Amino acid sequence: MTRATETHLRDLMTEELLTVRKEMSTTDLARFLEEHEISGAPVVDEDGRPVGVVSSIDLVRLASERVERPANAAPFYRSSLEDENLMELYGRRELPTTDQTWGDISVEDIMTPAVQSVPVDSSVQEVASIMVAGHFHRLLVEEDGELVGIVSSLDLLKVLAESRD
Repeated sequence: MTRATETHLRDLMTEELLTVRKEMSTTDLARFLEEHEISGAPVVDEDGRPVGVVSSIDLVRLASERVERPANAAPFYRSSLEDENLMELYGRRELPTTDQTWGDISVEDIMTPAVQSVPVDSSVQEVASIMVAGHFHRLLVEEDGELVGIVSSLDLLKVLAESRD
């Protein structure tokens, strides 16, 4: 047996669940992600219930939408808002207008308003399949209806790398 087939989700998930509030500004979000050296976090409402997920990619997307593109830009360089498949996949709304400052834009404005979770007893293969099928980089982990952790694509890559050693 390889390490990947012996590994259980509980062994690779991160139990310390760092969350952000939906009211947090994007400026504070950037600081939070950098300070904790993470690329994303679940978004919670005022009652602590998960309402979405936000990542550094959302910040990059926001910044890229605010950059004026040259008229002669390569055809492959286009707005993610022009990609209907991405809009459908992530259920995103249009980004805030460029006249708003970073401090005026909230996490709720840029987050993916969907929460994807898996049971703590899921196999590594099940988790990997869900991530691939849904294009997810992180999934929340539940046990008896309670959030108990988070698993990321990097966690799965670590298992794969260790199984090759």
